Amino acid sequence: MNYKMIDFPAKKVVGMEYAGQNENQEIVGLWDAFMKRYQEVKGIHTQIMYGLCYDYEEGGAFSYLAAVEVDEMESMPEGMKLMSIPARTYAVFTFSDHLSKIGEFWDKIYAEYLPANNLKPEFGMSFELYDERFGKSGEFDIYVPIQK
Repeated sequence: MNYKMIDFPAKKVVGMEYAGQNENQEIVGLWDAFMKRYQEVKGIHTQIMYGLCYDYEEGGAFSYLAAVEVDEMESMPEGMKLMSIPARTYAVFTFSDHLSKIGEFWDKIYAEYLPANNLKPEFGMSFELYDERFGKSGEFDIYVPIQK
């Protein structure tokens, strides 16, 4: 699996949050809801969208934020949350398969791709970055923080 290392700068994002194990594809529903409302966010910096994964728990539960980058927050839309993506070094993996296989791909990153490349993940926040490629081909990048 090809990957690249990137020093990613800190970003502020605003979005809608889900917490759980995504057993019934709740994240798909979260994205549907967020896409209907993201224009309510003032100060949008770019049309790039982010899917942040954080607060991992034993048993598989985690938190996920469907979000858009902002410069500054004038006012927070109801039901949304402001978060920061920390500046750090990330291993970046490109996903270009059917979206139904995203969970499998995430699992392979941690179980196969990182160990095979002698990379040690820095546990905390990882994220998906959805740019113009996603709308054209369904392709997007997964950023995994790496220990230096």
